[in-house]
Amino acid sequence: MILFVLFGAFLQKSGAQKFFIDWPLAAVGHKIGGPAKVSVIASGLFGSISGSAIANTVSTGTFTIPMMKKAGFRPHIAGGIVPAASIGGMFMPPILGAGGFIMAELTGVPSSRIMLVAIFPAFMYFFSVFVMVHYEAKMYNIVGERSEHSAMEILKKEWFFALPLVVITIFMLTGYSPGYSAILGLATCIIVSYKYQETHIDYTLAVVMALVLATQMISLLLSKTVGPEAGRSFNHMVSEKTMVFSGIALCVIWYAIKKERRPAINQGLKRFVDASRSGTENSLKIGATLGVIGIIIGVLTFTGLVLTFADIVIELADGSLVLTILFIALASLVLGMGVPVTAAYLITAVVAVPALTHLGINEIAAHMIVYWLSQDSNITPPVCIAAFAGATIAKANMWRTAFAAFKFAKFLYLGPFLFGYVPAFSLNGSAMDIIKAFILIIFGTWLYSYILSGIWIKTIIGWFKKAPAA
Repeated sequence: MILFVLFGAFLQKSGAQKFFIDWPLAAVGHKIGGPAKVSVIASGLFGSISGSAIANTVSTGTFTIPMMKKAGFRPHIAGGIVPAASIGGMFMPPILGAGGFIMAELTGVPSSRIMLVAIFPAFMYFFSVFVMVHYEAKMYNIVGERSEHSAMEILKKEWFFALPLVVITIFMLTGYSPGYSAILGLATCIIVSYKYQETHIDYTLAVVMALVLATQMISLLLSKTVGPEAGRSFNHMVSEKTMVFSGIALCVIWYAIKKERRPAINQGLKRFVDASRSGTENSLKIGATLGVIGIIIGVLTFTGLVLTFADIVIELADGSLVLTILFIALASLVLGMGVPVTAAYLITAVVAVPALTHLGINEIAAHMIVYWLSQDSNITPPVCIAAFAGATIAKANMWRTAFAAFKFAKFLYLGPFLFGYVPAFSLNGSAMDIIKAFILIIFGTWLYSYILSGIWIKTIIGWFKKAPAA
């Protein structure tokens, strides 16, 4: 998990954050509700590496909220859209706000499997916010401005910023450990940082990481085409240690020849230290939280309170899955008022998952229900830190912004019921069952978001106004 936090810090330093805003801005910025749609897409891209709804809100909101206000969105709506979209970053692979790795530890299920289960629900969350934003803009006829560069131009020019995420996904899905995949993703971040002068991260590391990554990609290719033995033989001949020493030797020779490049090298080293410090600080915060929560979980387990709570929930719900999910939502909201959302998930999971599995829910789906509901304290009043961060940037009323965020994030409360009642939503079932469920869920999500947007009320009022008097 710590390696993934470091990966996120290095990806930001490599300049990827600019691409995560520029590309959606060119793609949808000029359409109905363009700036808000940019915010939704940028939050999805940035959220996949940040692992924090509040960091996501501040990072993307600083740019997109003023843009939304300029286009015509009311301040509290602009301030509410960003935290609502930013919550989705907590569900987006590969990091899942650190929840994916905790879930893997608790369930014993590989992280790659949890990533696969998380992908479609995460996209549905963003699709729901996107649809609601579209109809909100349509009600007030808000259209964005066209970017000076097309989306295809930006993609052709900056596509490589997506490579670190692609590398991590490929290696994790082909059976490599999450930690090793994160190291290779981090190596890719350092390599892509050399596209632009102002984002260079330490030259020595770039060379070393490029050599290590190249050997691993060749090894993977040989394993998949020729056979596992060929990949192992290649790794034996050209090991990571050999590549590291070769890279360092090459750099020493280059530094001796190119003395005039030393100031630029020092600047790159400084960026490396900054990225390392940022990642380490975030890791320490998560580590401290998990350490304290480990003590709480130990107390709950050894005193028998886990089983007691599960029994109370089962008895109160009287076998009703709907009531069980509602009780868990209430518990996670209360816990989220006092502790970080990751901690709220951990504590709630220990006591609530047994109640869900007792009702026949598979373990991954049960954890997903708890994990999704543990995020509600970020945007649900009274303690909604991400929404308050959005309100501060938008210079809007905090409570109006919080309720706006609550409105746009409504799929957060539909998702757990889909995990509970639709096994295919967590990839549990035959391929045909999963495909049929996905198609119905896509249509259902659009309808759900359309109804909650409230535009149909305006349409009905318009019909009555146009109707001729009797």
